[in-house]
Amino acid sequence: KYDEAVSVALAQIESGAQILDINLDDGLINGVAAMVKFLRLILANPDIACVPIMIDSSKFEIIEAGLKNCQGKCVVNSISLKEGEEEFL
Repeated sequence: KYDEAVSVALAQIESGAQILDINLDDGLINGVAAMVKFLRLILANPDIACVPIMIDSSKFEIIEAGLKNCQGKCVVNSISLKEGEEEFL
């Protein structure tokens, strides 16, 4: 359903969204692989790539995958230190 999600992202931008919040924390999917694939799909579309991306996850590995696959700067949302600060240092 990636094509549907890309269509939703484009519709949000066409409706005036100034940032896209991407959250792929669902326990039924591989969040890292899904984040990488989805970001590559949306950033290949110039109408979507011009809008900043917010990586929204409580899982550091998903945040890291998102940051590695974003063009330029993006926003990180939902960093959780419930497992301890050491993981982020």
